[in-house]
Amino acid sequence: MGRIELGWAGRAVAANVRRLRSERGLSLRALAEALERHGRHLGEDALGKIEKGAKRDAGRNARRVDADDLAALAAVLEVTPSDLLRPLEPARQDRAGHGPTGTVQRNG
Repeated sequence: MGRIELGWAGRAVAANVRRLRSERGLSLRALAEALERHGRHLGEDALGKIEKGAKRDAGRNARRVDADDLAALAAVLEVTPSDLLRPLEPARQDRAGHGPTGTVQRNG
């Protein structure tokens, strides 16, 4: 398998999953179990690889999040899927002018 390239959205999801999991005091195992109860199987290893995607140089150690993963993660972490896509801090636009700004707010 080759290097996985994540763009700003993939890195934002990875960083938000890691932050929200930590804020809620969940281990990777606890998050995996909650996802399983929600009907989505993502093991600890897969979740660890998703969180590693927050780093620009994650390469082969990263895992992409598909739409079903995004929906399940959002439900279990009690945020919206769009919350997971928002950068943690205002993002600089890339050379092509892409890259939204904003921060993630907790629901509730």
